[in-house]
Amino acid sequence: MTHHFVQRCRERGIASIDGMALRRDIERAIAEHRNDLVEFVFHIDAVSSVWRFRVKEGVFYAVCGRHSQRCITLYDRSILREVRNARRFRSKITGKREREIP
Repeated sequence: MTHHFVQRCRERGIASIDGMALRRDIERAIAEHRNDLVEFVFHIDAVSSVWRFRVKEGVFYAVCGRHSQRCITLYDRSILREVRNARRFRSKITGKREREIP
């Protein structure tokens, strides 16, 4: 997973900091509850959470394991928007199904 996160950093245009160094900084900040470096956004599911951080290139979102706190992948704003829309759609369908079942 480490190489995946570093690869995504390059693909998303983060060049001001090394991907491995960024990964270590994010993981350390989460473990130490450093809200000045990362900010919790939401839990994707039972095993993943999203954390917001800023670098010279802009605002990005690290997807990390909820228990391991290891960086899994990296989202930019457009990808995060897609993930949120998919979650909302899924919850609407799930909610409707629960109400329809007697």
